[in-house]
Amino acid sequence: MSSSFNKTQQQIFISGLVYDQGKSGIAEYTNQLTAALCKHNTVTLALLRRDTLIFPCQHENLTVISVSNIFAGPVMNILWHLFLLPFILMFTNCTSLILPAINRRLCLWSPKPVLGVVHDLSQYAVDGKYDIFRTLYVKFLLPMALPYITHIVAISHNTKKDVIKYWNLSDEKISVCYNGYDNSRYQENRPENIPQVLEKHAITQPYLLYVSRIEHPGKNHIQLIKALEMLSPEQTKDLQIIFAGGDWNGAEQVKKYVSNSPLANKIQFLGYVLVEELPALYHGALASVIPSLYEGFGIPLVEAMACATPTLCSNNSALNEVAGNAALTFNPRNVKDISQKLSSILQHKQLRTELSQKGLQRCQHFSWNRLATHIGLKLEMITYPFKIQQSL
Repeated sequence: MSSSFNKTQQQIFISGLVYDQGKSGIAEYTNQLTAALCKHNTVTLALLRRDTLIFPCQHENLTVISVSNIFAGPVMNILWHLFLLPFILMFTNCTSLILPAINRRLCLWSPKPVLGVVHDLSQYAVDGKYDIFRTLYVKFLLPMALPYITHIVAISHNTKKDVIKYWNLSDEKISVCYNGYDNSRYQENRPENIPQVLEKHAITQPYLLYVSRIEHPGKNHIQLIKALEMLSPEQTKDLQIIFAGGDWNGAEQVKKYVSNSPLANKIQFLGYVLVEELPALYHGALASVIPSLYEGFGIPLVEAMACATPTLCSNNSALNEVAGNAALTFNPRNVKDISQKLSSILQHKQLRTELSQKGLQRCQHFSWNRLATHIGLKLEMITYPFKIQQSL
């Protein structure tokens, strides 16, 4: 399709009000997508005032709009997206709107074409993942606003399948483009700060690493601990289990279980970890394990692979899709299966070496620049007809 404008002329508005103070996968998505789009477009990014202080991207093509922290809470945040954002767009020269997480926030209408990114619909797959309010919001309110979305980008084929199934949308309205990873930070070369990071967190090797917020039941920490408890004393004698991530819904249940576990003295909760420390944690780990019950993608899986860290993960949702043949997979609801796979990776050095090499190859399939190119093309497709309509 030919057009009278090119991607250097696109003026994009991004809502960043689900930035989560930089402590979530959606925050990382917003960081990387904004930085990549700024290379060839002018971008206006709306952030809560508190998040403007920590947003890492600075670029001559980027303008940041500060929004009052009054809209930080879920209800006010939802209302801002539903009713205020459309009016804000009326008074900007932006040609299109990107909503980085329409499984969390949508606008009720829009004067400009809208590209929405959907990460997962895990509420439909994991009972009790969120409270009743958020579950009803996702299942009943969000679908009412979907007609105003011009195009949807799903971050995996599994997510696209769920969007078609649960939100009853047509295949033609949805494209798929995987997340990327920061290949300047996560790479095969071992970082020099490994000793300092391990010493800071009182970590001794060997250890297993799970990078995820502490959430129950969705992230499945308790099943993982139960699987570890099934291992022989010889296998766990010198082993540490490191959970890197802040507390979320149900964290107290996970910590209560750990306090009564025979492995309690081997399990450590680091809380939220600075991104600068994550490469050292990946490289220092014997293996990275992701036993989540459901994921739309799984960025820590790819980050671990990029650091040549052997990976184990669930065989469900998008994790199996993203892992390909580069991870040892298990049924996350079967404690015995998890335990057997853990035993294999602890015992067999050759298996760890093979997974490490396969992971380095597999991670090359995932790129933030590739994502930005995909979204740029989709924006051109949806804004060009709109420009023609405006000129008539």
